[in-house]
Amino acid sequence: MKGLTWMGLALLGAPALAQECEKPLELRSVTPASEAVGVPIDSRVLVSFIGQGNADEFQVEIRVDGQVLSASKESWCYPHEGPYEVHCWWALQPEELLPAAEKIEIRIQSTSTYQGDSPIDHLDHFTTGTEQTEAIRSLAPRLKVIDVIDIPESELTDCDFAHPRKAWFQVDSEIADPHASAVFQIDEQAVDGSFFRAHTVFLNHAPPTFKEAHNIIKQYVNLEKPYTGCYRIWAEDGAGTATKAGNLCWPGYGDTGLDTAVDTAVDTASDTGAETGQDTESDSDPGTSGSKGVPPIRSCACSTGPTAKFNWGWGLIFLTLLRTRRTG
Repeated sequence: MKGLTWMGLALLGAPALAQECEKPLELRSVTPASEAVGVPIDSRVLVSFIGQGNADEFQVEIRVDGQVLSASKESWCYPHEGPYEVHCWWALQPEELLPAAEKIEIRIQSTSTYQGDSPIDHLDHFTTGTEQTEAIRSLAPRLKVIDVIDIPESELTDCDFAHPRKAWFQVDSEIADPHASAVFQIDEQAVDGSFFRAHTVFLNHAPPTFKEAHNIIKQYVNLEKPYTGCYRIWAEDGAGTATKAGNLCWPGYGDTGLDTAVDTAVDTASDTGAETGQDTESDSDPGTSGSKGVPPIRSCACSTGPTAKFNWGWGLIFLTLLRTRRTG
């Protein structure tokens, strides 16, 4: 009976857990930066969100004097530090050069599917210069793992992956980024050989742990699911032009001794030519779809967390059984 009590309470508590962990998406960054000046006239616009949801909950427009500029658009989402923390991005590439020495507006509005309590209508702006983005070299970034951390179970919360592992990647790239608008794109290789977006992060970024360093990226893996330990990474400048992709395979990424009840790391190093913990350079561009060689983005898998599928019927069944046993 005691077991049934705890089970029933656990099931009924699932929606509360989901509500605690799942926060609606909120605006995280707008690029070019607010009130920036001298922005290259071939710049693209990047807007990022963080929370729980999907990119379709927002629409983003580029405007000049209230008129919407024609632009190609793409969006992507990925979980980062846990199943309930999703990063979503919008990228807008104007179909023509932006007008020189002009105030450019970025309008961000929530759609009818937005899960927050209040609708969002945000207006930002920057001013263009007269020049275009400095040409970049197509050399692939070099990627290496500088540290791997097993997170103690005592430090995990209900909102984290059940068995996460954190790695610090260091990336070397020769892209000039005077307007702080270039990004690294990281795709993870799935066990079927396909790739999916794992991270988008600005260049010249370093978390507090590495105050004297740059291009240090924090990456998580959920050890409960099958994975390869393989990644590809490329850089995109402020105009969206992409470099070639570099590759990293580290099959030992999941060697923690944890019994996760699933097959974990799959050794694909022999297929890519990468040695453990080292990177290789691809001879080809990362992709051809989208603007300026931006790799294709797989469909966003930004569903709500597992507790969102809670079935109230199971909770009622357990409570009924509990009450029957008490009155019998």
